[in-house]
Amino acid sequence: EFGEIAGGQRGTMAVQQKLAGTGVGSFNDRVRDSTIGGTPFADPRVQGFSTGLLLRPWPVEAGVDQGDAEKQRKDVLVAADKIRIALAASLKDYRLAEDCEGKKDVLAGEAHGGGVAYTAQPEEIINYVSAHDNETLFDNTAWKMPPSLFSPQERARANWLCTAFVALSHGIPFFHAGDELLRSKSLDRDSYNSGDYFNVLDFSGQRSAFGTGLPVKVKNGEKWDLMRPLLQDASVRPTAELVAASTAKFCELLRLRTSTPLLGLTDAQDVFGKVDFPGCGKDQMPGIIVMQVRNGPAAANPSGPMLCDKFARVVVVFSARLEVTRLPLPAGFSPPPRSPDVAPPSKACKVGAEPMQLHPAQVESEDVVTRTAKVEGQELVIPPQSAVVFVEHLPK
Repeated sequence: EFGEIAGGQRGTMAVQQKLAGTGVGSFNDRVRDSTIGGTPFADPRVQGFSTGLLLRPWPVEAGVDQGDAEKQRKDVLVAADKIRIALAASLKDYRLAEDCEGKKDVLAGEAHGGGVAYTAQPEEIINYVSAHDNETLFDNTAWKMPPSLFSPQERARANWLCTAFVALSHGIPFFHAGDELLRSKSLDRDSYNSGDYFNVLDFSGQRSAFGTGLPVKVKNGEKWDLMRPLLQDASVRPTAELVAASTAKFCELLRLRTSTPLLGLTDAQDVFGKVDFPGCGKDQMPGIIVMQVRNGPAAANPSGPMLCDKFARVVVVFSARLEVTRLPLPAGFSPPPRSPDVAPPSKACKVGAEPMQLHPAQVESEDVVTRTAKVEGQELVIPPQSAVVFVEHLPK
């Protein structure tokens, strides 16, 4: 919405802030920018939640304007809040128990200046981190996670984490063709007229466009000097082994979502009453997001069966940290401070009766790092750069 129609000068426009209640979905660039960092119009090297901001930032001499450690800490915590809201389907009436500034009972539609949440139902948000416009997900991580700071495996795991935010969120997930293949367009930010040479999509995983040449000058020329050394570094190009591992991880994420009805809730009232974020607030650990979803009858049918016939709750931990992390096991479920028009469930799902354990789909993960996630006493042990799903089975 710009130019002569900006601000509704010619009537109400179908823009994000006007779509609540229409059933029309819109692409969620808030979660994209918070997850990978920057914007499509900023320095492409600017980092985000999943790509090293604060946790392994650019050195000062690199000339990437991200501010000092204090600013980066604030930015990564704000990004975490925005991602939490996106995980809750960007529902404008969702309440975050506490934001990173210590404010309590925060209405999502007003969080961090407003504009972060704007939907009335999960179907109205399309969560994504990459699309046909701008750089691919892999190229974004190549820009933000240079070989001088990150290994190829760490860069691949960042890709997986970005994809996990989309796959495990409430709302409509959208994946760009080739995300699962670490697809590259050789840093081309606008490949519409770049042909198959840059737009290659090889499902065998044997061929990557990364480093095949400088992308067309008309859209990329001003960045050529920054691109050259990166594209010439053969260590950045995805190997067939990394592509295969990424494809396996992508399929694992799809299995998690499709086999677990508590992931991808489709009714706003269920999100209000069943989803919370333990560990949020001013004292949160940077680089960590925990989402808990409790089972229960559908809000639309409170006397009906449980949404999930297997699990009492799921706890999803997203970690962008580069070391093993220990977190307190979330206690039972604490619903958001205010859940609009949600009646108390007629069947309360008992939580805490059974032990938490790794989701069966991740017990069998092809990623050995994921399989190291575990529950030890009252702690969750989370491997680096991972999205881990723990489950508590329904009482027998």
